[in-house]
Order: sequence, then C-alpha cells, then structure tokens
Amino acid sequence: MRDKCHGLSLSRQSDKRDILSRYFCHDIVTYVTPPIYRGVTCHGVMKEFFEDDRKRFLPWRKAMTQDDFMRLVDSRYRSCCQVMMRKGMEYSRNEDKLHNFKRAAAMLGVTPEMALVGMMAKHLVSILDIVDDLQCRDSRPAPELLAEKMNDTHNYFYLLEALLSEKSKSRGA
Repeated sequence: MRDKCHGLSLSRQSDKRDILSRYFCHDIVTYVTPPIYRGVTCHGVMKEFFEDDRKRFLPWRKAMTQDDFMRLVDSRYRSCCQVMMRKGMEYSRNEDKLHNFKRAAAMLGVTPEMALVGMMAKHLVSILDIVDDLQCRDSRPAPELLAEKMNDTHNYFYLLEALLSEKSKSRGA
C-alpha cells in the first residue's frame, strides 16, 4: 500500500528522515501513519518524537534566550536603518520619502498602500520559499540572504506605516 502526499508516492520502506522531511513540507491530504512513524501526525505536527531523532533531524537548533532575542532585534533594527539610509535617496524625490509608492499607485490605478503591498509581496514570497526550503529540505539560507530578505520586509512595513500615518495626518488637517 502506498500513501500520497501532494502527488508524491511514499512507500512504507522509506527511511524515517525522508518521511519526516516530506511530511513537514505541506498539509497531508490523506496519510495513514504506519505504526513505526506514530510520532508524525497528518499536518506535520509532531506528537511524540524521541530526543535522539530530534537531535539528528534538527541538529542546528538551540534555544533562543531573551538576551539573544533582544540582540537580534537590536541588530536587525540597526541594519534596517542602514539600508533605509543607503537606499533612501534612490527612491525619494522632492523631499518625499514615499514618492515611489505614490508614482507606482498612479501608474497602476491603486492606492499607494496597495502599490507598496504589491512590491512587498515579492519579498514575502522569498521568505516563504526560505521557510519551505527549511521545512522540506532542512536547507538553511546563507546568513547574508536571510538578512537581506528580513531587512527588506521590515523596511516595507516601516514604509507602509509611514504611508498610513501620512494619510491619517492629511485627513485630520
């Protein structure tokens, strides 16, 4: 008997790591867990997973402490500011930091906010691809690539907030 996961035929003879890596990728439409793989449930959720298997499957993960997290946030914020300063002049015109979004909105017949969301979508898709690669292939992105994608996405959210703030102020004036 063969079980199917998004068109992939998996035999019960497949090794545990292969099954785990495939089943963490996406929702499983139909899958009956063989007794030997009872640690895996239908939507990639693990109920039980032996410690030695976890170490083998995710050997690079370690707990993030509060201090580590705050250093990460601080570092990301500083990095985002550097990118904004470097790219700011390229995308601004006539002292308007949000010029590109307004111009793109006029070209597309949408609001500046929707133009920004459209531009941000490519960065979000890239991050989703990184997450998929991590889940499906245990493939970690290069630190430089991850930093670039995170910076760009954070900065788009800052820019969206600026557009919303500008609109709010202009309505109140």
